Amino acid sequence: MYLVYVDESGDTGLVKSPTRYFILSALIVHESNWNKFIDDIIEFRKRLRDNYKFKLREEIHAAEFFQTSKKYDHLEKHIKLQICKKTLDFQESLDYIQVMFIVIDKQSVSAGTDVFEMAWKYLLQRIHNTLKKGNFDGLINEEDGYETNSKENFILIPDKTDDKKLKQLAIYMQH
Repeated sequence: MYLVYVDESGDTGLVKSPTRYFILSALIVHESNWNKFIDDIIEFRKRLRDNYKFKLREEIHAAEFFQTSKKYDHLEKHIKLQICKKTLDFQESLDYIQVMFIVIDKQSVSAGTDVFEMAWKYLLQRIHNTLKKGNFDGLINEEDGYETNSKENFILIPDKTDDKKLKQLAIYMQH
């Protein structure tokens, strides 16, 4: 089973929206690597704490790092840049995870388009196709007895979103 954590950025509005883009970011990890993933994250966060005085429970919001935000006033600009770089390097070092992004440029869609539905359909279809073609196989921890299985599935773990609408869309697409 693959665990797919999805977070949204931007909003889905087309009129008077403060953002041009609506983005879905998905982090995919196989259940066989879940404990390793958690341990690696904890170790990484401890290094950030020890090297940069960045609190263990403090969230990393790149957009707020690069904007004027009181949330990160305790960090100098060069420290925020180092934390962002270290975070990207850390993510890149984890060969047992995969990330996917769906980016909708709202200026390029026609009026009346449901941006939320469009983005989630693209993401769910992409995950489904990747599973079907076996392109997540490298994420399975076969050393601990897990075997590649063409019948693997995934569980979607969305962050704050319109849960009811997403559930209806997923059921519709499943049929």
